[in-house]
Amino acid sequence: MRKRLLALSLLILAVLSVGFTYATPLTQQVGTGDNLTVQMAPGSGVLLVPEGCLFSNLADDTAGLHLNCSGPNATGTAQSTATPAASATVTPSSTPTRTATMTPTATHSATPTETSTATTTSSPTPTPTATAISTSPIPVAGQPCPSWVHDQYVTTGPDGKLYPTWHPPIDPQYGCSFGHEHGDDPRTSNANNTMPAFGYIGGLIGDNEPHTGFKVFVVNNGDPTNPNGTRPQGDYRVVFHQGTSGVARYSTEFHSMDYDYIARDGSGREAHVMGMVDTGLTSQDGSTCDSPRRGAKDFSTLGCDSAYEIWSQGLFKIVDPTGPGGMGVNQLQAVAGLTFAMGVEDPITTRNPLDNTSLIYTENAKPRPDGKAAADPLSPDAYYRGCFRDLYVGPNYFNNLSGPTTFYTDVYGVMQPGPGPQTIKQSISPVSWQGFDEQAAQKTFCAPGVHSPN
Repeated sequence: MRKRLLALSLLILAVLSVGFTYATPLTQQVGTGDNLTVQMAPGSGVLLVPEGCLFSNLADDTAGLHLNCSGPNATGTAQSTATPAASATVTPSSTPTRTATMTPTATHSATPTETSTATTTSSPTPTPTATAISTSPIPVAGQPCPSWVHDQYVTTGPDGKLYPTWHPPIDPQYGCSFGHEHGDDPRTSNANNTMPAFGYIGGLIGDNEPHTGFKVFVVNNGDPTNPNGTRPQGDYRVVFHQGTSGVARYSTEFHSMDYDYIARDGSGREAHVMGMVDTGLTSQDGSTCDSPRRGAKDFSTLGCDSAYEIWSQGLFKIVDPTGPGGMGVNQLQAVAGLTFAMGVEDPITTRNPLDNTSLIYTENAKPRPDGKAAADPLSPDAYYRGCFRDLYVGPNYFNNLSGPTTFYTDVYGVMQPGPGPQTIKQSISPVSWQGFDEQAAQKTFCAPGVHSPN
């Protein structure tokens, strides 16, 4: 037995030529019926393979080994000398299933469905990454995913740390459901196809935004996503925190945002920024039935027939506090002013205008547009699941004709000396342009299994 372990260990070390960096010891118990995929940096340690376990190289990564412990004597310990920042890699066997764009309408009365005739852009399958963990309990197709499956989907943030990131609503390997969705696959964007680091921006100021609220919206040049029939003349990717299952949004002004924009009209306009975006004073929040609208966030409210929710004042500015006007500049005077609005056709909760702490489920407060009786508001059978959304981008303002293209700011867009641990790198093209270039998109992400919180 000892000779066999030694021979297998030497063979494994010979195969492991690339991998992740480790920091502290890691021990993983492997038992009968367990499956474990491990990547290790060269020289980082030895993987002991117990009797009854078979190993094989990952098809798409020669640095990884897959242990299948199915024999009667499959007991032992898989070990490396350090804990990976990302040590185990499970490679899904198929391309993730994305809910495609539903046919947009000019009104806010469309019924979200779980099917679509639109064709999504083909892209590589995301490789979920996580620390080495036992694959137990075993995922079951059509059932909620165990937490370890979800925890594999991480990416490296600007600070070099690992953060949760986008994943499909259904795990492509196991067919289990995560119960929530994050919108469009960011890798389909022509403006920025990297994986967003959910929680990085808020973490800079101690704002722990709930994971389920991170949403990605991708609009590429020429996409047929505009409800009025026109097609965008640029590429946009907006990552925004807008969950609708809780009540904190009724009294929160700033929400995290990644905004990537490349104009395709020859103007040279381009922006890649992130930070805490101002959604308007909460004193200006209102109801979608208000006439005129109050100007900030308009919610589905008690006493209003409409369930539509629109955040109409998303504004992020790059501001030089030492320039003319200092901190008091508006988007017309800032180095850049980027605006957008996000709408939700089926918000999970409805606001009580007299009490922002009341948790009222829209499923119980408003009739369903599909005519069906109300379902459990926390179940996938509910109509109001926060997964049928709109995006309106622009107008955008550029006042950077003779300026640099790279700036360092705090999370609110105020320029700071940088780079530094608390600063964010922002990119603005050297152009001067002011105009109305709004584009709109309407999509449903209501995949099977999605439910509150989402």
